[in-house]
Parts: sequence; C-alpha cells; structure tokens
Amino acid sequence: MNTHKVACYLFKLLVVFSLLFPYTAVFAQDITSDTRPIDAEAKVSEELLIANVFNSYTESKGLNFTPDSPEAETFFRDVLFGEYPDIFLLASESDVLSYAVSRLQMESEESLGMNNIYTQSDSDVVTSRSPRFEISSVIYLPLISTDSTTVVGAESAQIAAYNGYTAAAYANKWAENGKQIRNFAQYPSFSNDCTNFISQALQAGGYAQAGSGSCNVEDNASEWYVKKGGWACVTKAGSWAWSKSWSTANAFPTYAVANQGAKAYLIKRVDEDPKFIDINDLIYYSWPGDIIHLRVNGNIYHSMIVTKDRWVSRSNSDLLLTYHTGPENKDVEDKSVREIIKGLPQGVEVIFIMMP
Repeated sequence: MNTHKVACYLFKLLVVFSLLFPYTAVFAQDITSDTRPIDAEAKVSEELLIANVFNSYTESKGLNFTPDSPEAETFFRDVLFGEYPDIFLLASESDVLSYAVSRLQMESEESLGMNNIYTQSDSDVVTSRSPRFEISSVIYLPLISTDSTTVVGAESAQIAAYNGYTAAAYANKWAENGKQIRNFAQYPSFSNDCTNFISQALQAGGYAQAGSGSCNVEDNASEWYVKKGGWACVTKAGSWAWSKSWSTANAFPTYAVANQGAKAYLIKRVDEDPKFIDINDLIYYSWPGDIIHLRVNGNIYHSMIVTKDRWVSRSNSDLLLTYHTGPENKDVEDKSVREIIKGLPQGVEVIFIMMP
C-alpha cells in the first residue's frame, strides 16, 4: 500500500470518527492535551464519554457557548445546583457531578477530606455556645481535628470580636434575589464570587483579616485577607492582592478551622447515621453568621452564609441562607436551607462551618 492510499485511508477513518462523535471537541478539547500515563487511558475514555453527554445535552437545549466562557461556567454551576435534573438520565449522577466540578476548575488539594474525620468522644459535644433549649447531649462528628493543625496565635485573639448578626446584616445589604449586587468601592469581584462575598460579610462582623500580599492571589493557608495591590499590580480582579482562603470555597474552611477556632461538620442527608448531624441538628445549632458549603467528591465549590433563623421546634424550623453566584449566576437572598438541600442532586454534600 503506497503513501497516498494510506493517507486516504486515515482520512476516511477520521471522517467516520467525526460523524460518530461530532461534538467531542467542544467540552473535551483539553482532556487529551495533557501527558497521561498509559494506565489512565480508561479514565480519559470515561471523560470523553461524559463530555459527549454534556455536548449532546447542551445542543438539545439550544445552549451555544464555548467551553471556557462565562456562560459555560454558569451552566456547570447550575447543574451542581440541580437546575438541570434531566441530565442525570443520560449518565450516572456521580459522573455528571464530577465532570461539572472539573470544568469549573475547582482545586482539591485543600478540601476537607473524609480521611480527616475522627471518632466520637466527649470532647466533640458542643459546648462553645448555649443551645436554644437545654438538651442532654448532641454528638457532632467534625471533618477536621484541630489537634492536627497549627493555630496562628495573633489572629486567633480576634475570635471573640466576631458578631454573626452584623455579618448577616452585611450579607442582606449586598445581595438581592435575581440581581448582582457588588460592593465595588471596598472589594474586588470575581466571576465565582460566593466565597469573596462571605469573606466580606465575615469581616463586617468583626472577623479580622490576617496577612498581606503585593499582587494577585497568594496560596497561604495561614492567611486571610484582601487588599489594594501596589502601583504595578494589574490582575483579572483589578489592582488587588488577596489570599486563596478569602476567595476560594475549598480554601476558606481549612483556614477557619486551623486558625480561627471554627468547626466543620458533614450534614447527613439521606441515610440514618448517628455519627453525623442531620438537617434538624444543623438548624438547631446554627446561628446567623455561620457558613454552609457544598461539596462534590472532595471539592468544595460553593459558600453561603446564614442570614436568618426561623426556630419553632426541632421539625418545624428553618434557616435562611444568602449567597452570590447562585443559579444563573445571580444573587440569592434569604432562601430556605430546607428548600436548597431538597433541590440538590444526591451526590452533593453539605458542610456546616460553625463559626466561633
């Protein structure tokens, strides 16, 4: 077979492949560009398949956008919020959620890993603040043991100054349902603004900034700050310097637990398991100014702040949450935590950050 015939044969194969998989390149364009070990080929194949699922689905919905566009980011986030439930009919929920998180380019190295959970003991009983009513005991199972972390003494002295109600009032002022309210005079804004927003609210409540930088983002787990950068600082968020823990949902809980005395708890959603608190426990023990995160496969991708509580009884109660970067990239103000959790795909985990 001469060179010309070989070239024609390869071209025909390429045409057939493109007809069978016409949309693969849209979302999967970056999957095969990296150098990967041979034993990862099966994983690459799975990613290509789920990419095809997303491409076919978005085309059927008339959603036309490029992979790295703001519209694509909004779409993937909305999938994680449960706004497109019918996509789970096309592939497993786990694969869909994992792919959506990966396309949001979430970083996992600082996430709260399940391997850090420690067992029940008397020290886990909540004693840091008075409950609404006297109860015998409630056992929590924290996600991170503070025994294995280093507390920054200078910043931990600021813990007592935090007022969750003041933080909640700030959040209500700078969020409005269906809009994008931003405090541009004092803070930068990000396309994924949820953690930047709750950090602003925490500072308004007296949560002290720690650390400083000269330009852009700093990956430092012991610092939490945002400041105007130097004269030569020009970044995608403007002339700002900030810590990763200020703006990133994955990084904030690690900082808060390690350096500010917060505690992190996984909320039980479906299966009865006495090691984890359920939604009623969450509502009972949470106060305005506490933080709720959403997580998929170890990646925390969203942050919300408790702005109001509606306590009547254990089963007849609710929390209202406020956050930026909600469905359709809009603000959400004072939405029921029961309603939020009910609408989430089952593979999404809920993390409760109890502020000190």
